[in-house]
Amino acid sequence: MPIVVKIDEETRIISDPLNWIVQSFMGGRWRSKTYHPNYRAALLHLGETLVRESNAEDLAEALDRVEEVIDKLVEAHKDVITPVVDDEGFLVDAS
Repeated sequence: MPIVVKIDEETRIISDPLNWIVQSFMGGRWRSKTYHPNYRAALLHLGETLVRESNAEDLAEALDRVEEVIDKLVEAHKDVITPVVDDEGFLVDAS
């Protein structure tokens, strides 16, 4: 049985016996876009793609997009992980 992680209404990451697959919902069905050996690689690729395909016109705007993408990916995983942040909002190593 595959594992399905919904990122948003148009994007998800799904598993098969050999891969983690980034999929997009297009034309009324889910279409596989990229294949990765592990979940971390799929998530990193998706994050980089979302920033690269944004409408950022310079480095400052790209960095703003990075922040937005991180927020989006954390939100998609909120039921699985609880990030630990300090008083300034920075992630803290909880280990």
